[in-house]
Amino acid sequence: MRELVEAMIEKIEYFGLEEKAEYYREETESELSRNDFPDNQYLWAMIKDMAEILEQYTA
Repeated sequence: MRELVEAMIEKIEYFGLEEKAEYYREETESELSRNDFPDNQYLWAMIKDMAEILEQYTA
C-alpha cells in the first residue's frame, strides 16, 4: 500500500501540485501508521481522490 501511495504522490508533485501532494502525504502517512492493511477504506478513498486528480492531468 505504501509504495502505491508514494508513487501517486510523486506524480502529483510532478504536475506542480505541491500543496495537494503535501496534504496527501500527511494524511496517508497518518492513516498508514494506524492501519496499513488493504481493507483500510479511508486510505482507498484517498487513493481514489489522487487517481482522479492525476486523471485530469493525463487525460
